[in-house]
Amino acid sequence: MTGSRLKRDTYSSISPLQIITAQVSREVGLIDAADILQESTASSGQQIDLTFTGFVLDNGPGSSTVSLRGLGESRTLVLLNGRRLAPAGVEGAPFAANLNQVPASMVQQYDILLDGASSIYGSDAIAGVANIILRKDFDGFEIEGYTRIPDYDNGVDHTLSIVWGKNWDRAFVGFGGEYTTSEAVTLEDRPWTGRL
Repeated sequence: MTGSRLKRDTYSSISPLQIITAQVSREVGLIDAADILQESTASSGQQIDLTFTGFVLDNGPGSSTVSLRGLGESRTLVLLNGRRLAPAGVEGAPFAANLNQVPASMVQQYDILLDGASSIYGSDAIAGVANIILRKDFDGFEIEGYTRIPDYDNGVDHTLSIVWGKNWDRAFVGFGGEYTTSEAVTLEDRPWTGRL
């Protein structure tokens, strides 16, 4: 259980917990783990994603992180099936989990602990915990394709995801992969910067 060492259901938990299912997120057009966690109500402040150009990132370019309650990504713990997701990136010393490593097509739900959990997980969970729970209940092969088209020219995103899984009585094996391409956006592609 997210935020506790004791097994209990969500309704009897003492800590406030927000659960976002992957199916509902897909219906509103949010596919990537970074998009879903950064758009949640618990996220606030500057969120780092692929479009961020404010300054040099500690995790390196191409990294997406989540900052809960505006306290920064170094104070937000990201778990994968209840286990810590290791820091990843290039340049310097990466300190936060890169959400681009999570195959969105294999995610069942996102549990976000809205309270600080430093007494359980340590100082990197002061802002809260985001637990990404992967699917374990599917057999067969799935292919999904998504396209995101902005209101203005260029910037179209294409995502192709492939998932394979096999269930047995006491075991499960699953593989997932994604390929994403994004068109470049220049200053003249947007009306508020095109006339500079």
